[in-house]
Amino acid sequence: MHGQKDQDELVAEHKKVEEALRKSEEQARQLAQENSIMAEIGRIISSTFNLEEVYEHFTEELNQLIPLDRTTFTIINPGNSTISYAYVSGIEIPEYRAGTVIPLAGSTTEKAAGTKQGLIIEVEDKNEVDLQFPAFSPVFKAGIRSVIAIPLISRDQVIAVLTLQSMKRNAYTDRDLRIAKRVGNQIAGAIANAQLYGRLKETEESLRRSEGKFRDLFDSAPVGYHECDAEGRITLVNRKELAMLGYSA
Repeated sequence: MHGQKDQDELVAEHKKVEEALRKSEEQARQLAQENSIMAEIGRIISSTFNLEEVYEHFTEELNQLIPLDRTTFTIINPGNSTISYAYVSGIEIPEYRAGTVIPLAGSTTEKAAGTKQGLIIEVEDKNEVDLQFPAFSPVFKAGIRSVIAIPLISRDQVIAVLTLQSMKRNAYTDRDLRIAKRVGNQIAGAIANAQLYGRLKETEESLRRSEGKFRDLFDSAPVGYHECDAEGRITLVNRKELAMLGYSA
């Protein structure tokens, strides 16, 4: 009897060890895949300042780790308490396309920005949606039931929110939230840099236009003008002065 019992216990222990080893190997495989895809996401988002060029590729990579029926990037406009949809993929919702601007209040973006942590939101009841997230109502009507909302933070300020959305109930786990936070940490800096780059380009374009207007005014002035350098050499002459002096440029 004791021999059989000892043998049964050894078999049971052996099965436990095999199961623990299998789980360990599966976790290692998942982690390796996660790190590989995270590295690719990092490469994608750092490849250009124009994030519109990489949103789609980034979403395709993320979808290998987290199930997605819809993805959005919303940019927070603190000056007027609105949000702008910078990118939308997946299920089309006419009310919320790329470029749409809506009030911040009553949105999942507001909720995520308030926590600065990221959260999983499960929505099952329309009345609950209307009460807590009225701006989410069109998304709920489209069938979305699970949301991960990740605030993207730069210099301690929430500048945008990434949302991952699924039509399945209870679609997301703590692991999904952890991965989404890792992604958020990567892209927050990229979005901040892209915004800075965009503002610099706007400033350059504004200066270029201003310089162009100045040149036009200078050249078409009804009186003669010229510019000289520090040594007294003429470096620029307008058309009126050239006509007055009889010289070519």
